[in-house]
Amino acid sequence: MAAVVRRIISTAKAPTGFGPYSQAVVVDKTVYVAGQIETKQSLRNIGAILEAAGSGYDKVVRVMILLDDIKNMPAINEVYATFSETLPARVTFQAAALPMGAKIEVEAIGIVGERAVTMA
Repeated sequence: MAAVVRRIISTAKAPTGFGPYSQAVVVDKTVYVAGQIETKQSLRNIGAILEAAGSGYDKVVRVMILLDDIKNMPAINEVYATFSETLPARVTFQAAALPMGAKIEVEAIGIVGERAVTMA
């Protein structure tokens, strides 16, 4: 049985974590991007991390958004709509508190390599 490679991703184009974690981890052809805070900046950071992993916005399959107040969802949706032409699956929660007093945290899971899109 072949070993599964776990590759740690780090880029200077996005902030390093303020705790003991990686910006992203690639396992096989899946990239797991750690949570990034603040809406537009978080998407920029995620983009830089995805690029460093050999991926991109168009290869994201799932996004998790944590909000300090779910009432901010309409404003978040305006920015989020620019994420990609092929929008990934998404889950959104209101959290009691976010790191560093942030109002939003976004994490993503994507693929590395070629992709094909089909609609079911």
